[in-house]
Amino acid sequence: MSKPLPVQVGDATIFPQVHLLHTRNREGATDEMGSQLARALDHIGQGLCIFDGKGRITAHNRLLPELLNLPERSLVGRMLLELNRMAASAAGMSARTADLRAKAALADQLALVRSRRGGETEHLFPNGRVLRALHRPMGDGSWVMTVEDVSERKRAETLAAHLARYDALTGLPNRAQFIEALSLAIDQVRESGRRIALASFDLDHLGKVNDAHGVEAGDAVLAGIAARARADGRVGELVARVGGDEFCVLKTMEAEEELEEFVPRLLRTITTPIMVGGKRVSASARMGIAIYPNDASDGSRLMANAELALARAREEAAGAVRMYDPDYDEVARHRRELVRDMIEGLQRGEFHVAYQQQSSILDGEVIGHEALLRWRHPIRGAIGPDEFIPVAEQSGFIGQLGLWVLDTACREAMEVDLPGRLAVNLSPFQLDDVDLADNIARILRTTGFSPSRLELEVTETAVVSNKARALRTLGALQDLGIGIALDDFGTGYSSIETLRALRWDKLKLDRSLLTEVEDCTQGRAIMRAVISLGQALGTTVLAEGVETEVQLRLLQEEGCDQVQGYLFGRPAPIQQVRPTADADLEELRGMVR
Repeated sequence: MSKPLPVQVGDATIFPQVHLLHTRNREGATDEMGSQLARALDHIGQGLCIFDGKGRITAHNRLLPELLNLPERSLVGRMLLELNRMAASAAGMSARTADLRAKAALADQLALVRSRRGGETEHLFPNGRVLRALHRPMGDGSWVMTVEDVSERKRAETLAAHLARYDALTGLPNRAQFIEALSLAIDQVRESGRRIALASFDLDHLGKVNDAHGVEAGDAVLAGIAARARADGRVGELVARVGGDEFCVLKTMEAEEELEEFVPRLLRTITTPIMVGGKRVSASARMGIAIYPNDASDGSRLMANAELALARAREEAAGAVRMYDPDYDEVARHRRELVRDMIEGLQRGEFHVAYQQQSSILDGEVIGHEALLRWRHPIRGAIGPDEFIPVAEQSGFIGQLGLWVLDTACREAMEVDLPGRLAVNLSPFQLDDVDLADNIARILRTTGFSPSRLELEVTETAVVSNKARALRTLGALQDLGIGIALDDFGTGYSSIETLRALRWDKLKLDRSLLTEVEDCTQGRAIMRAVISLGQALGTTVLAEGVETEVQLRLLQEEGCDQVQGYLFGRPAPIQQVRPTADADLEELRGMVR
């Protein structure tokens, strides 16, 4: 942006923000500026003033005395020190205080002017007004001062700073302020041998209060409990609202025995009914407690441990109080950290899809590939699906992760023209998503992958956990032309009922059926029965986990259709998956002959 051109007035060069109403000529008379400039000066929002090299006012606009609450219309000839003293007196200061303030302000103002760079000074008056003055030297010893009332702006800034550290509804410290206070408290007790208890609690069924009495009632309960907790607090205690319905209380204590009084008192504070709109509304809570220095050496870890104990208390009845226990809560911490790492790892590209081929048992030809999710953590290295998939399911992250796998597998299969069908696993939790079929249809459209080449694998557990919803979702997927395979078949207690519930495109024999089949007559009989059942239903049967030629021969003898396992190839990234060469195909055919 270009700088505005300066304005020449007499012998002085006036910057654009400086406008004059009165100027003193060499004889001391006051000349009236042109009428147009005068009207413009009446509408500007800053007081403007020019000082000569001795600090005497040579010109100013009408707004300057108004901003300073001065009755005089003309201040020309006044010295800067006198102007400061008049402004302080007009704000209600005593003569002595006004003189001290005027001299202190003068020192700051002259220092800016003499620096040749100029700058700002800010003046707070007893009546709450804040005036900001900008001093700009003009090169010949004189300078221009602009004055602006920034009271409202300062009040807004103060309010914003307060809201950044305190909860607007309850007035309690928020999470950021509480963490600072906790760290300070730990620094104070570190050498004294005293302890700090941190209690984390949240209110039960606040949503029901909102539903029954309105959101205003829920806010009233939060505000009422906050006010009561603050009023009932003792010296060395601090209560904060750190989340929607979650609070923390810090207690500095000499010994842990003080908890015997503290915890019941805090629970009474929470559970005592509150009158809302003439009705008694009750709340309950669960609480987790961690102790410094027993459970943590710093504030953030202490708070995290209290929240872990609260998570365990949530699994029990209302009013439950649980102390931090590393034997239990470190498992929960590991799950939380793993979820965080998964979310960040997906964004950083740490996950990839590996593909394991599936072959025909008749001629060894590759009939498809199963897409298998793999994760290489930057610190822990490879983490197996058996470890991170259950955590993803418990946290709800499996929905996003599962769709990413499907989208990635479809795109990569299209890029390398992967032969045959593409098999992708569905989690039981994904089947609970009412939008699953729509999301999968969208992925197929955007990737261009044919529904007829996609095969989604689900376990019996996934179906029986919410049978009606699962069958509706699977039916919708089949309507799209997608194949549905029943995974891990032969290990569930409800296998027959599950088979009757849906038209399955494929049954996948669980690998556990092959572990003892070579030497166990009973195991082979079970495998034969499962394969025969699939044949009777006219459903393709695939055995996974095939690792030896003996297992392969047994499957051939029992009439299995397809095989998958290390004997035919390990899972590999898409870059290592290539079309089967004639020599490789001949080798596969040799194994199945």
